[in-house]
Amino acid sequence: MGAGAGYGGNADPGEPRPRRYFAGADLYRADFFSAQEALSYGLATRICDDPRATAFEVAREIAGKSPEAIRAAKRMLNNLSVDPGPALLAESVEQMKLMGGPNQLEAVRANIDKRAPRFADV
Repeated sequence: MGAGAGYGGNADPGEPRPRRYFAGADLYRADFFSAQEALSYGLATRICDDPRATAFEVAREIAGKSPEAIRAAKRMLNNLSVDPGPALLAESVEQMKLMGGPNQLEAVRANIDKRAPRFADV
């Protein structure tokens, strides 16, 4: 097959293909792909020498954030769509719920006091 063969639709073969095409093609065929390919497909966020240590480092960083803010970010990511309008509206709704709340105020106070925040899991 030549360049662009196997890609559905009327796209110009010279145009970059959506990441989901490459990942989907490999996943549907049960092909293996490298970490570099996973990164280019958007299935990985980084390549590291010690994935376990990096995962724990990221988990500790996330655990230090407001639980309300993390849940809001997760809801927004779960509802992403191609149309940016709904995503922007959802972001505004989540921000309004968080602004001025106890955990947001604690995050600001902790930052000013240069200490770890003590969030309430509300």
